[in-house]
Amino acid sequence: MTREEIIKSKNINIDEYITIEDTDEYVTSRIDGSKRKRIYGRYLKSLGLSSEEYKILFPDAPLTCKIDNESTTKNGGKHMKDKFYKELFSEKFKGKNNPNHKSKTTLEQRQSRSPFSKKFYENENDYIIFINNVNNNKKNYNTRRDFFDSDKEYKNRQSTFSYEKCVEKWGELKGQEIFTDRQIKWQETLRKNKNLKGGYSFISQELFDKINAHFSNRTFNYAKNEGEIKIKRSDKKGIWLLDFTDINKKKVIEYNGDLYHANPKLYEKNDTPHPFIKELKAIEIWNKDKQKRQDIENSGFEMLIIWDSEYKSNKEEILKKCIKFLK
Repeated sequence: MTREEIIKSKNINIDEYITIEDTDEYVTSRIDGSKRKRIYGRYLKSLGLSSEEYKILFPDAPLTCKIDNESTTKNGGKHMKDKFYKELFSEKFKGKNNPNHKSKTTLEQRQSRSPFSKKFYENENDYIIFINNVNNNKKNYNTRRDFFDSDKEYKNRQSTFSYEKCVEKWGELKGQEIFTDRQIKWQETLRKNKNLKGGYSFISQELFDKINAHFSNRTFNYAKNEGEIKIKRSDKKGIWLLDFTDINKKKVIEYNGDLYHANPKLYEKNDTPHPFIKELKAIEIWNKDKQKRQDIENSGFEMLIIWDSEYKSNKEEILKKCIKFLK
């Protein structure tokens, strides 16, 4: 609608002699000259107007004062952190209820909607924003070309530090020592920096916290509680981190994510479920986990594996299973 159509259809009388004075504490209504913290909402409803219509009538007029705007921006969305709203919207858009679910869209459509896909961008001038990257080696790149080129360069740079590269550069013994030392220091950095999360899932810590609370007179090591215990790998390629350890009883609980560890109840040997290492086959993941188990048991520990899906489906039973194992 045009300005004239809105005035006519809404029967709006605009005072042409008002004094406009907008401050940090209030703004002036361009209709009747009243001073208000905000124009939108109850005031406009009383006139039968929407915010969009008011902006058509007065394109340069603010809808809210500076103080109110800052307060709204600061507190906006806080209620969505409440458990009730989280669960409400989680159920509302879970699975096939998600409008972007694969049963309702093609792969091409989903990729065209994701800012992490190149198909999201139609030309070189489109923008992408990546905020608060955990690794400081990455920057916030504005253009599509900048991001994807720099991301490739970043991955190449990251791949230059590996066990093989260390051995090639410093020899077997020195290379093993340098690679292992780097791994230990990196994990220590992750553990000390509360803004970073490395190598564990939050839900695993939920289970471990419950176990810790049950045994008030026992000491356990896990990511949130003094950090994970480290043991050297038998292939000399660094270290293993033990998810949950009772040093005195020599017992270890490993919490395995179904995707990251290719749950054999869900995947075949040639499947590639790992969300980040797309070419990694399930059989390769199993072989690595088998080696880790052997190294743990050869170090004198007894080991229990808990799968993410089994814990989520029956938390109380899995908690009892862990407590029984530790007893």
